[in-house]
Amino acid sequence: MTKVVAKYASFAQPSKAAVLAVAFSALMMLGACGGARAVKEAPELDRIEEAHLKRTVLDAYVPQAVPVEARIAISAPSGAIGINVQEAAELKSFAQEYIRLGRGNVVVSVPANASNGQSAAQVSQEVQRALFLAGIDFSKISAGPYQAQGQTNAPILVTFGRYETKPIVCEPWTSFDPRKTATNLPPDRFGCAQNANLAAMIADPGDLLGDRKDGPRDAARIQNGIDTHRKGGVPTVSGAVAGGGGK
Repeated sequence: MTKVVAKYASFAQPSKAAVLAVAFSALMMLGACGGARAVKEAPELDRIEEAHLKRTVLDAYVPQAVPVEARIAISAPSGAIGINVQEAAELKSFAQEYIRLGRGNVVVSVPANASNGQSAAQVSQEVQRALFLAGIDFSKISAGPYQAQGQTNAPILVTFGRYETKPIVCEPWTSFDPRKTATNLPPDRFGCAQNANLAAMIADPGDLLGDRKDGPRDAARIQNGIDTHRKGGVPTVSGAVAGGGGK
């Protein structure tokens, strides 16, 4: 009986080559499973990494500057030789807006082939003079005709280019579920309020493009401040806190 058991045991015992083959097959199956899992999880990991790189206070809901045209119309009826007091005030305000926000030149468009063409040409000179007196250099004022065939008492159009910020609308926090934090992603409106406030408060939206250069510095003025500080002319701060109650 012992010999029979030994005989069948010898057949049941696998060879070394068979063991290696089974181990190799198992490793291949594990590798395939691992590879499939990696392929499945890679997009999710990439999405989380991309979200963390882009969804920041500086990058999400970035304020955008859009070009717009500021325009004012000045009447020039037949027989007119100049502008009235109200139009002069409007031109002054228009010129101040150009000095603060304008880009390029102020364009004075005069109607051509209109019934009031002669009056418009004379009024346009007064318009340019009013713009100059309001602080705009003549080199920044350009004039030219626009086609007004068949129009009666066509106005003079004064325009310039400027920028406005594109409105940013933030979704209410009530539309988000704060419990969904499994992926550790920021909410969809992350940084929206901060950039919306920036877009509303910025003085010149064109500055978002960085198209304006710093003006010349007054070196003498800077040196005067340094000399005043060296001579003790700048008041010193005591460091005491008023009303703090401390000793």
